[in-house]
Amino acid sequence: MGKLSFNRRSWHATKACWWLGGALVMALMAGVAYWQHWYEPLFFHLKERIEGPRQGLRLEGYRVVIEGKAVAGVSRNLSAISYDRERDRLLAVTNDPPVMLELDRQGEVLDRHQLEGFGDIEGVASLGDGRVVVVDERRQRFSVFAMPEPGAAVDQQRIQSLSLGMEEDGNKGFEGISYDAEGDRLFVVKESRPQKLYAIEGFGASLEQGLSLHIRDLTSWIEGLVFNRDLSDVFYHGATGHLLLLSDRSHSLVELDREGRYVSFRAFLRANEDMQRDAPQLEGVTMDDQGDLYLVSEPNLFYRLKKTGS
Repeated sequence: MGKLSFNRRSWHATKACWWLGGALVMALMAGVAYWQHWYEPLFFHLKERIEGPRQGLRLEGYRVVIEGKAVAGVSRNLSAISYDRERDRLLAVTNDPPVMLELDRQGEVLDRHQLEGFGDIEGVASLGDGRVVVVDERRQRFSVFAMPEPGAAVDQQRIQSLSLGMEEDGNKGFEGISYDAEGDRLFVVKESRPQKLYAIEGFGASLEQGLSLHIRDLTSWIEGLVFNRDLSDVFYHGATGHLLLLSDRSHSLVELDREGRYVSFRAFLRANEDMQRDAPQLEGVTMDDQGDLYLVSEPNLFYRLKKTGS
């Protein structure tokens, strides 16, 4: 009996140790997540105090006016958004199935276009002159096409494409794009492993005149963003020359000036007074000509933000 009692006590002690160890691991993981989410604003606040405030969009002044609205007819994989200034509407894409949507400022669907023969579409940008570019993450391919007629599909075999093949990393390739029409630059971000930021100069000219591209590696700009665990999209703001960098794992948007220096920060967590819940997986960001911000999140969520006082 004594030996049996000892074995039972040993088993219960071992079981208790496993439970305690599991609880400690869970607590540690929760602590890391808490530290990353809550110390990020503190980090940027201290950075601004040390370096001094810089003029810009000042993202902390934006407030959510449409939060997590489900986009009609989309169940999953809403992956990017861009503003078409010429037609005053938003362009969004899904990657499975590949579809381009036209949305109004309220997130209502105005039109749909099947993207036939396209792969893992993760970025979209309006180029002006009625043209659009999308990027295939896995194939590292940029596809350019004219805005289709209402309801019409876009056939990959009938349009212009450009492949760079710079980052061969499966599903961690080019994640977001934004176009600078004045400078003819296409900004591109690579999601992770490692994070990258590029400016492809002469993008439009290369399509029209066959001129060579010049690719600038701007990754040094993002090396100081120690809390950004990935990059899901980029937006170029023409009036200031600033970049907005979106991170879905960090639930945040960061503004950099034209020299790559930090300007401002905004988190998308339920702790913010203007949000009821965390944005689950932010995938795209853009801004319209009135200065309103728009974001999309997987699976199918639409967000709109306005500057305080605007």
